[in-house]
Amino acid sequence: MTSPFDLTRDFERQHLTTVAGVRGGIGVLFEAFALLRREKSLWPLAVTPVLLAVLAVGGATFVVFHYASAIDSVVGAWLPSLQADAWYSWLWVGPGKLLLGVARGILFLFAAALCVFSAFLGANIVASPFLERLSARVENLVTGECRETNRGVVVAALTAISSEVRRVGFFAAISLALGALGLLPIVQLAVPFALALFTMLFLPLEYSGAALDRRGLSFRERRRWISSQRLPMLGFGASAFVTFLIPGLNFIMLPVLVVAGTLLVIRTEA
Repeated sequence: MTSPFDLTRDFERQHLTTVAGVRGGIGVLFEAFALLRREKSLWPLAVTPVLLAVLAVGGATFVVFHYASAIDSVVGAWLPSLQADAWYSWLWVGPGKLLLGVARGILFLFAAALCVFSAFLGANIVASPFLERLSARVENLVTGECRETNRGVVVAALTAISSEVRRVGFFAAISLALGALGLLPIVQLAVPFALALFTMLFLPLEYSGAALDRRGLSFRERRRWISSQRLPMLGFGASAFVTFLIPGLNFIMLPVLVVAGTLLVIRTEA
């Protein structure tokens, strides 16, 4: 069976199957930003998600700062405690405590980032009807047509919200499973990196979701699409992940990421 997202040109195929594909995944974000800046007709659909993101991320940031000590205590409880029973045991306890301190700082930062990112996903759910219309309009501008169904406004909005809830649920389930592994000794040190990698691969699935929904792709087909384009997807996901950590930029990136995800679908579609 032919994949629904094979590349349409030989030079594109070569580009996206090499390391240069990572640059292609990053570059689509800049192209999406340029498209939004140029096409003023897209601005009304882009502003509402940004306002919702400001409220969600602002609230999450307040929670992180207000409960920083509690979050640090929870993170510290995941890590083992080293004790020096004799003076010579400091030869290994000292370096061990230093490494655990670094690990604790990394885990705290990741927990804070995960809190903000979860709030961002919540804003995505509320803003999903606006983002779906934004994606459809971008596709129409770029290709001259859009695969839309004859649904009413209310039905279309509920469908968009339902699809977004499923994607967020999938992300939450995998994140919780990986987080549970963090309770195991030694494995806990690798969990933040595994969560970061999973998030980077999830972001293309998330922000191309509206365009993929219009094509009626099953979840298995979407996973096959991500897997067959790993390098550009990782480039897209990594650059998107970094934007969440930059105050201010994370607010305006929500519509940009949806536009970029739509462009990614268009360019890899057969």
